[in-house]
Amino acid sequence: MCLICEGKSLNGLESVDVCKNVTEIPELPQSLEELNCCGCVLLKTLPELPQSLRILDCSKCKSLISLPKLPKSLKHLYCEKCPNLIVIPNFPRSLMFFECNGCTSLTFVSECDFEYISGDLAGVIEPKIARKLMSIINKNYLKWRKEQTLKWFSSTHGVVYEDLIKRTWHHSRAFDWCWDTEEVKWFKSLR
Repeated sequence: MCLICEGKSLNGLESVDVCKNVTEIPELPQSLEELNCCGCVLLKTLPELPQSLRILDCSKCKSLISLPKLPKSLKHLYCEKCPNLIVIPNFPRSLMFFECNGCTSLTFVSECDFEYISGDLAGVIEPKIARKLMSIINKNYLKWRKEQTLKWFSSTHGVVYEDLIKRTWHHSRAFDWCWDTEEVKWFKSLR
């Protein structure tokens, strides 16, 4: 049983271990430096993280969908085997270790972080893992765009597809489909 399950205060703590039965984590103290919620399979989201946090372990949180904004102080991020994790909103430049094996649904990172992952973050994680992460993000992002494009097109009957594609495309995606080639061909094939 952990402090959260027992309903005890977390105030003043520097480290918190969360047990596997927790479905929601309450507000975290500003003094917190380490949060370990590894194996919390029912946990879907995390609360706002304190700026003092240095280590976050949310590995094996199979229901976790997204992470909150990560603090600038974060040095270690473990989120391996989180198959439903879709969003990592930012990558702090303080990050020294990042583990993400098994994050097969990861789809969204911010545009500047996309460049960071393929550049500077590659020094924090093995280049092979960085390439794999980029590949997963791109594959899932393109799948999402196809679904959104199809939804948009079928709901508005004849929207100009180039305009829609221009709105969702951004230049930093290394493997992104250019709006005037592959995606347009795919889109035209729907008609």
